[in-house]
Amino acid sequence: MDAGSEVNYTNKDGLSALNLAILADSKIIIESLMKKANVRANEASLLKTLIKNYQQLTQSTAIAEYFITEKRFKTDISTIFLAAKCGWKKMFEIIGLEECFNARDLDGWTILHFAASSGKVIFRHRHHFLERSKLLYKI
Repeated sequence: MDAGSEVNYTNKDGLSALNLAILADSKIIIESLMKKANVRANEASLLKTLIKNYQQLTQSTAIAEYFITEKRFKTDISTIFLAAKCGWKKMFEIIGLEECFNARDLDGWTILHFAASSGKVIFRHRHHFLERSKLLYKI
């Protein structure tokens, strides 16, 4: 990297060195690459890789906290809905429960709309919703 290697270049599968570091479950490599990288354009790709693979990664929560809390990655509706689809409840806590519950897609739907339309239980108290639900909705 010191010689000028570009860490944002992608391979034929569309994965950058940062995506591959996520898949390798290595927060230390991610941190090292992030010191060099200008990752603003790749935030969505990195979060998507992390969310889709979080169950196989022992450091998924630490990596998510690093991206969102320390590096201030922006989360959008697709990130929130993907986390819900994949059943990653901890991601909602990292992003912020209010932001997740109030996020709306272009049609005005929230994750609660999707949960209700798929027959999932909607709980009386929002703060208990994540603790009791394994999967918020299915698409």
